[in-house]
Amino acid sequence: MTRFTALWSLLVAASFSGCAYPNQFRNARTDSPHAILIGHGVTVTHINDQPTAFWHCREKFRLPPSPTTVRTVAGHWKVHDYRALQFTAEANHSYSLRREQTGATDHVVLSDGQGRIIAKAARQ
Repeated sequence: MTRFTALWSLLVAASFSGCAYPNQFRNARTDSPHAILIGHGVTVTHINDQPTAFWHCREKFRLPPSPTTVRTVAGHWKVHDYRALQFTAEANHSYSLRREQTGATDHVVLSDGQGRIIAKAARQ
């Protein structure tokens, strides 16, 4: 029974360590200065040219305070790519991403915690 438990533990540990991309985006540590980015109805595919995990279930990320580039897609049946959004993430700030469709225009909009638009990216 002890060998089975040890083998099972090793397999579980190996499966968790092997699930990351080599250059995958990792959230900033909770004990370091960071900004929060939350996506509403959009999927964040890359942050600073690093892919996000394909298995993430919520669009909430902790960003280090620095110039930041975000790539997104949106849609369920017809998925659309958007141009990259560029902004400077500031510590202790929150940012919100959402899709905005008005008539013939289709954008992803980044706003700050007060609802001010920081950046806008058109569909490609």
